[in-house]
Parts: sequence; C-alpha cells; structure tokens
Amino acid sequence: MPDALTLAEVERVAALARLALTGEEKSLYLGQLARILDYARQIADLDTGDVPPTASVLDAATAPRADQARPRLPTTGDHGARRSTIQPSLPRR
Repeated sequence: MPDALTLAEVERVAALARLALTGEEKSLYLGQLARILDYARQIADLDTGDVPPTASVLDAATAPRADQARPRLPTTGDHGARRSTIQPSLPRR
C-alpha cells in the first residue's frame, strides 16, 4: 500500500463514485480514508501464521436449520384467519 493518500486520489475515487465533493469534503474524506488505510496496513502487518483457517466465525450451533416444506400462507380471504396463521411464527419481542 502507498504510504500517503493524496487529494488527487480522493478526487479520483469521488469521480468513480460520481460524487461532487466540495473542497472541505475532500479534505475531510482525505483524513478519514487515510485513517482507514492506516488501519488496513496494521491488519495486514499482523502475524497470523499460528491462526488456523476458519470457515466461519459462527458457532456450529447457530447454523441454519434444514429446509422443511410447510403449507403456504393464505393469500386471500379472511384477514383475521390469515393473521392468526402468521402471528405464531413471528419472533416475540
């Protein structure tokens, strides 16, 4: 990664994103993007040689459930019956 981000690079990124930035915004984003890139450099410099490859950061217990065929929800007719069919499956607050 380059050592320092330039205003020209910020302008180029803004042009690619089709953003019209004021001079003040360019200066603001220059600082913010420089901090983001600095953080990315710090992450890239970490020694991860002893870290085993990980397929997922989630526990196996939180894996999605198997697909199960269920009867479809009613789409027409009595709205009260439709609500009583749907509500039990909604998460509780």
